[in-house]
Amino acid sequence: MRIYPIFLVVCLAIFSGAALAQDEAFEITGAEVAAQPDGVAWDAAPDPDGSTFYFTTNRGVFSVPAGGGDVETISESMVAPLGIAVSTDGLTIYVTDPWSAGPAGNGIFAIPAEGGDPVIVEGTYGTSPRGLTVINENGADYLYFTGINPADGQPAIFKNLASGGMEAINISSGAPLVDPSGITVTQDSVIYVLDRLAAGNGLGSVFRINGTEFEAIATEIRTGAQLAGIALTQNEGALLVSQLDPVAGTAQVLLVNLENMETNIVDVVINVNTSAGGLHRAHNADIFAWADSGGTIGRGQIYRVTGSAQPSGF
Repeated sequence: MRIYPIFLVVCLAIFSGAALAQDEAFEITGAEVAAQPDGVAWDAAPDPDGSTFYFTTNRGVFSVPAGGGDVETISESMVAPLGIAVSTDGLTIYVTDPWSAGPAGNGIFAIPAEGGDPVIVEGTYGTSPRGLTVINENGADYLYFTGINPADGQPAIFKNLASGGMEAINISSGAPLVDPSGITVTQDSVIYVLDRLAAGNGLGSVFRINGTEFEAIATEIRTGAQLAGIALTQNEGALLVSQLDPVAGTAQVLLVNLENMETNIVDVVINVNTSAGGLHRAHNADIFAWADSGGTIGRGQIYRVTGSAQPSGF
């Protein structure tokens, strides 16, 4: 399987009312996954420096150089791989499988980055996990993820040691959560979650969760895939949200200035797609991997989004 890059540089004034320096622009480079027609891409995440992208499809877990090249198989032994994230040292890939059956059941699975057998992360069994992210806290990697509370069947947000050895901590469950999907977390443990259905009428909301306080910072988000992604810029000044144009139904990324809550849209290149999927940032760089499960010919695409898109003054 090979990935063919289609490059386009897009320089945008990301937020109205705040000028960007010339070097503060988003560069979007699209790359179509030239695989079998059933290779539907769900989620994508870069390694820590953004040089390799890992992604899930309905066929398995794969990697590809960020600049394009041959796709390598990481694992094809999972039932239904969905969300993906990378450890802060780049050595382990974490993949959610909300529908897996068998002795392990559904949960989050750890896979060596060079490939190997998936091993369930202790404490995540039975949580029907969907979106996830990896955060290092006090020298240890933790998984923050969305799923279902097995105790009561309510939508939930969890936290678990990436190495396992504990029961998942239920951070929040039930209303206002309806169908939580993508998740990202600041270094101060402020959580941002994209809930695909929380706004009603088939539309979603982005919640900011600080302790027990929930705040909807964006609403009426139209999503278009099993997993809808969300990611912070490296300086945590802006939030990127994977979504669809509410009228045209084409893919775009919503940008939210977290200082003043102004928003703007990036859709050049990716607007040929109709199933906005997962979105993650490299741990050590403003390099983002974005997945579209539909693509232009029904087989999905992986995109690279790079650059610092914060207004001056951040």
